[in-house]
Amino acid sequence: TLSEMRSKVVVNVCDAAGVPYETDVPVVFYDNQTHVAKYHTIYSMDSRNVPDTLEIDPLVDYDVTIFTQPPLVLKELHFDPDSLVRLNVEIEQGGLRVRSEQYRVNWTVPNYKMLIRQHGSNEILTTQDLGTQQYYRAGFYDIDILTTPVLHLNGVEIRGGANTDLSIPMSGLLNLTKPKSICVGSVFKFDNGQLIWVCDLNPNSMSERLLLLPGEYQLVIKPQGDVSYDAAQVRRFRIK
Repeated sequence: TLSEMRSKVVVNVCDAAGVPYETDVPVVFYDNQTHVAKYHTIYSMDSRNVPDTLEIDPLVDYDVTIFTQPPLVLKELHFDPDSLVRLNVEIEQGGLRVRSEQYRVNWTVPNYKMLIRQHGSNEILTTQDLGTQQYYRAGFYDIDILTTPVLHLNGVEIRGGANTDLSIPMSGLLNLTKPKSICVGSVFKFDNGQLIWVCDLNPNSMSERLLLLPGEYQLVIKPQGDVSYDAAQVRRFRIK
């Protein structure tokens, strides 16, 4: 009967040069009408560089999502009963790695997280650790590196079949010793004549160590509860 028929689908992922995509990547077939996931699989190649064949219900039209970064969506696909369909998909992707400049330092360099967004989008696509490599579809991306202060890299181009290697300045160390009285304060960074808030100080600690990106900074501190403007101390300093 028609309800017992199946379509056979081979998802064949290649780059622009026709080279098979060798990385395992999830693939989901969604019902085009209900948007419910009907079939899940992992695209992969066998020892002969041949992808697996998936049997699906031909009575349903599908939206197929290939979970690259960002995902690739193929809309409203129909597969005839008792047919073998080769679904050829071209994906250009490249690698991204961001590292700190290498210096000999006597402190531990944090494993900073990076927030990756498609250029111009406010939606976070994924996170990546500084120093690691991940692959993305060719295009432009905005990167927020969670250093102190946060470092923004906008419009970074990922090219298909290539690796993009970037380096950022190594943070410097601020050793801060405060008065014995409980104090409140904040650190600001100079940026084109403006003061950009960086962080607040810990009022319960008499000393702090802060890793800051290189640049010009200003510290504002005063005793807690003192409302006099004259009580505030302002110190300007540079991090290298």
